[in-house]
Amino acid sequence: KGEQIRAVHRELTDGDIYWVNSPLATGQSAEISLRTSGLKPQKWNPMNGKVSDLSYWTDGDRTNVSLDFDPDDAFFIVFREKTAETSLDLPAKKSTLIKELPVEGLGCWTEDPQTRYFSGTRSYMVSTEVPEYEGRLILDLGQVCNLAQVFVDGQEAGILWKAPFRIDITDHIKDRKNINIEIKVTNLWVNHLIGDALKEPSQKSSYVSFDFYRGNEPLLKSGLIGPVKLIQQ
Repeated sequence: KGEQIRAVHRELTDGDIYWVNSPLATGQSAEISLRTSGLKPQKWNPMNGKVSDLSYWTDGDRTNVSLDFDPDDAFFIVFREKTAETSLDLPAKKSTLIKELPVEGLGCWTEDPQTRYFSGTRSYMVSTEVPEYEGRLILDLGQVCNLAQVFVDGQEAGILWKAPFRIDITDHIKDRKNINIEIKVTNLWVNHLIGDALKEPSQKSSYVSFDFYRGNEPLLKSGLIGPVKLIQQ
């Protein structure tokens, strides 16, 4: 049960591994049936290397797995550990907004005449008091075009390159009452090439083997559009 979900199966010497993918631009929940039994399914996240258990139930020689997909999501389901259980129902994660951060300069770069043709990296800074929270504290960047690198008090927390642009910053807070967050956002090279196409050859700052753009193409969204929020999970 799910839309456009793809799965690829490979046998291991001590189990099975499935690569599953949801190519939708929105998240979805799904149930899939896999030709494996007697082993516990675990989700292996290639984004951060984390391994977590999955809700499942068995039906003969098949294992049915409950999955939550983020937009354009892909991960591995690995069967290796033996289990005597026929089902496992894990509690669903609940996310709650606890604070929206007033990051200065939010918005699309192409809407500003000074940055409309800019391609590169820009830093956003915000200082905030750490609110009371339960569970894990997640930084949600909202809409990002196209890649974000997050630092908490100067320590890198991770790199985000696909929606949803969320990152767990709990382990980077420790006992601090206040934190400084830096978000470095990098866009694609397209807007710069479009801007360069409008210039005389002697004024251009980029050199390519073929002129892909003429200067009248629509610009791509760029920058940290947000909103930026702290949520508890």
